Amino acid sequence: MTKLASVLLGLALAVAGCQHDAPPAPTPEPAPAPAPLPAPVVPEPFIGEDAVIQGSVHFDFDKASLDEVSTKALDDLADKIKNSSAQKSIEIGGYTDSLGPDDYNAKLSKARAQVVADYLKAHGVTAAPLVKGFGSALPVDPAPTKAAHARNRRTEIIAHITTAAPKS
Repeated sequence: MTKLASVLLGLALAVAGCQHDAPPAPTPEPAPAPAPLPAPVVPEPFIGEDAVIQGSVHFDFDKASLDEVSTKALDDLADKIKNSSAQKSIEIGGYTDSLGPDDYNAKLSKARAQVVADYLKAHGVTAAPLVKGFGSALPVDPAPTKAAHARNRRTEIIAHITTAAPKS
């Protein structure tokens, strides 16, 4: 081996040896755990603010009478309206399915809305409602099925109120 080759080999071994003898690189510190999120804040209801309460009642074919399910829903709605600090206005719209003549459906839908208005009044709701019959206009489900027809035989109630403080 030549003297130059011997020096180069020695340098190569020295460099390789230095790499093995060098201390290991320091391990980075782990990142600190993130702070826990604060508990969600649930806002208190706005007292004295205007609010809207909505409800609906469904009817049997060719009927404008309330069944037990409907009266329960109206009782709950009447309680919510009565517990408000101010009853501003109530709108009640009656609807029918698309079966039957338009003039008949218009009268039936108005009768459905009126029976709901009368029930709410009899159960302590003092605001005078705006009662309107829409007949078969504005179906919620236009499909020509029995289930769709049943969904369209309804009244929709919208009460505009001012919220009150919770009663203790």
